[in-house]
Amino acid sequence: MAKQPLLAQSLAADFLSRIRGLVNIAGLDPARLPRWVTAASVRLGRLPTSILVIFDDSTHRDTFHWLDAVKSDLQVFLECPEFQPVGAALLANKKRDAGLVVVSGTYGKDKRTVLDMVTERTSLFDAGIAGYHAPTALMNVFVRLAAAASAAPPELQAAMTDAMRFVPFALYVHESDIADADALWGRCRDLMLDVLQSTVASELGDHYASLPLDRPFEALRASKEKTVIVLGKGSGPELSELCVVRDYLRSKGYDAWLVMDFPDYPSMSDQEKVAHWTNAARFSVMVDRTPSGHILEYGMLMWQRNVLAVLRPKGRRSTYMIGDAHGVDVNHIKEFEFEQSPLECLDEAIQWAEMFIQLRIDFYEINYPWRQ
Repeated sequence: MAKQPLLAQSLAADFLSRIRGLVNIAGLDPARLPRWVTAASVRLGRLPTSILVIFDDSTHRDTFHWLDAVKSDLQVFLECPEFQPVGAALLANKKRDAGLVVVSGTYGKDKRTVLDMVTERTSLFDAGIAGYHAPTALMNVFVRLAAAASAAPPELQAAMTDAMRFVPFALYVHESDIADADALWGRCRDLMLDVLQSTVASELGDHYASLPLDRPFEALRASKEKTVIVLGKGSGPELSELCVVRDYLRSKGYDAWLVMDFPDYPSMSDQEKVAHWTNAARFSVMVDRTPSGHILEYGMLMWQRNVLAVLRPKGRRSTYMIGDAHGVDVNHIKEFEFEQSPLECLDEAIQWAEMFIQLRIDFYEINYPWRQ
């Protein structure tokens, strides 16, 4: 039964619907809640005896992506290659009459909870691999795979990070609990209400409420201060790599997005969409591993004078048609090289982008008298 994608998607859609109904009945302000409560991008994976559902923020509508059978929850969190786990960092509640168990981190202004997995041979939870478990949720944490980082010198640990993803809300459900949605919700309802109410009343609710929704000037100001657009090939394993870059940027406090994360508008072409969001961003990051539409985007950003960090495998590039502008002609584009993962050079790229942006600010303040 847990092997059917439709059943798992129905479970996820039902849970979302019930949460939204709870928000409505309790009279909670959606603006003070995480964005997935209103619109969710849902990833689902089938563990051996459980379903793992991850609710990411979406900008416009609910979408569902089925990852099929996996052996470890880290494969769903990080979309990394399959492996057989030899253990688990956290143990799920095994009591059959237990209600929802929530493990919640901190997320907001200058606050991050990061769970470091120092080996690729473990799962985060033993849910799905160690018999029955009660419904279990994970909220507001960054999950980072840092293979053998604990044994490395501090200055090398960042370069050894292989993957990172933010988990706004994840739900583990044992296959024996999937068939009866009413009974499952009955075990989860009260604690979900407590979590939603406490979020609305907390500093975290202040953080969500501060994110601009519909005031153009404030939205642009916030976007130019915090938004980073991630560009590259948006399909296959390269897409997972872009998501890793995006979520690493989020862990650093940026509001990072892939262009495909944003909704399409009937009157806007794909080129206009890229131009709009990259112009509105603080800077952009491009992973130049494989030829794709980002080759055209490179030229667009060059002529738009957008700050752009290009991340490339050492000694390789997708094409010689792009990537030489920074050598002589422009200074708002810079190339950075990595051995295995773009995260190896991402901190350096961020540091350069921020330094260049500050140079721009200083120059414009001097040369535009009305800004003084």
